[in-house]
Amino acid sequence: MIRRYTLLKLLLALLLAVSFTSCTQTNVSLEPPQEMPLPPPLIFVFQTTPPTRGSGVAGDPWQLSTPEQLAWMADPDYSERLTGHFLLLNDITAPDNLIIAHHTLEELEDASTRNTSGFRGSFDGGNHTIAINIYLPNQHVVGLFGHIGASGHITNLAVSGRVNGASVVGGLAGFNDGEVVNCSANVEVVGQSQVGGLIGGSANSVQNSYANGNVSSVAVAGGLVGVNSGDIISSHANGDIKSGSGSTGGLIGANSGNVISSHASGNVKSSSGSAGGLIGANSSIFGEPRIIHSYATGDVSGYIMVGGLVGSNHGTIHNSYATGNATGYNAVGGLVGTSGSVGTVSRSYASGNVDSQGAVGGLIGWNESTIQDSYATGNVSGLRWVGGLIAENRGIVQNTYATGNVSSEGEHGVGGLFGRNAYGDEVSSSVAINTIINGPYEAIGRIWGFCYVFRWDSPRESNNNHASSDMHINGQPFTGASTHDDQHGQTVTLEELATETFWRETMGWDFDEIWIWDSERSLPTLRGLPGAEIPLAYDYDAYSDEEA
Repeated sequence: MIRRYTLLKLLLALLLAVSFTSCTQTNVSLEPPQEMPLPPPLIFVFQTTPPTRGSGVAGDPWQLSTPEQLAWMADPDYSERLTGHFLLLNDITAPDNLIIAHHTLEELEDASTRNTSGFRGSFDGGNHTIAINIYLPNQHVVGLFGHIGASGHITNLAVSGRVNGASVVGGLAGFNDGEVVNCSANVEVVGQSQVGGLIGGSANSVQNSYANGNVSSVAVAGGLVGVNSGDIISSHANGDIKSGSGSTGGLIGANSGNVISSHASGNVKSSSGSAGGLIGANSSIFGEPRIIHSYATGDVSGYIMVGGLVGSNHGTIHNSYATGNATGYNAVGGLVGTSGSVGTVSRSYASGNVDSQGAVGGLIGWNESTIQDSYATGNVSGLRWVGGLIAENRGIVQNTYATGNVSSEGEHGVGGLFGRNAYGDEVSSSVAINTIINGPYEAIGRIWGFCYVFRWDSPRESNNNHASSDMHINGQPFTGASTHDDQHGQTVTLEELATETFWRETMGWDFDEIWIWDSERSLPTLRGLPGAEIPLAYDYDAYSDEEA
């Protein structure tokens, strides 16, 4: 499903995505992070030689084998070449600062010309590599290809080297309106805004592609794509990502598209704004962004809205997971930092340790979403609301569990599942299997520490929740009275927890379609986690949790 949006709207999307005001009072400006002067126009000064083979049509592409022939393709005085068809015959080194189909931000913003601009032909890299060295720190829309147009196709191409630009900067392309398939970038990429290891901004399709280089930006950075409103399928990024502000992600900085069967392994660090091991901000401003069958393994550190998978979520997360540690000042989660009321998280888990001075949860820091069939196993520590599953819950939570130790040195709520359950609509069929819960004596519980409706009383609907008999609260075993619908949950023994029968019959969990018994852990685990690829013809619009 193709989404065509202007760069200004994409910038607004990523800025709005980090303005989750219910978890922070930080004011977020809708202006770019800093004013950048208009750069002087690029002057084409490259030596060119026409290719000796091919006519540039689909069945007979121009065949390129030298740097001079690549420059011939890029000559702006012959823009008709940008609709031609090309085949790369061997590895080559591009002339320094060569950009094919370079455009200014103003030209990309002009709807009357955008459909007829950029590289709109096909380029088959023949599985060869183009080495690049681009140092244009005052230029926007920077990459080997500046702008891949709506009918442009780049396939089977690798790029290596370095790229330094202003905004909309990527190793392969500055901005993509076309299709990128089977491409890679082993490029160190540096910029000021909307920076990606492969592509700075993408509004169409990226498939079976990856980036290995480190990425750094003043604002908004992604290991593969800086800002995405298209489809990312079966792709990955391995580099470390650093950004001063905005949205920062191991794969994508700010996303409003579909991310399917993709992953990121690099560490992510952000000074402010949202940060995620896979995606910094998953924003629903342009539709219903979906993250399906995807995962992240890198550690994530940031200020607010920090998650092992996603920093700020306003879309669908399904069959996905994160294994890296997450640290930040507030709203920190092993899977998601904050998840808004239009978001959903299903069949997903987090296993990394989580630490924060503010709200912190093993799965989610601050939640207003529907959470189903998910779990967290990492240890959790913080100073404010601290939960083995969720720090502060204002949504629906069903069929979940948490196993990590939970501790707080503050005076706020601490719980095996929730630090605070604030106006939660429903908490049901969930289990706290934590061994250690340490925190303030008054606002501490096996299921939740504090409930905002009537302090620590029950939420609007709480039922069939259990807690392990092996749990110790501030060093002491729990000896008080409890029921399945209160703050401490119904007690369940370790022997019961270690049987599939308890989870299938007492908890009512679905072991035919959703869960499978893990005999090594003696706990349920999820079916269908990343590994099985989804066909490229997958119907995203027809997707639902029940059909996936």
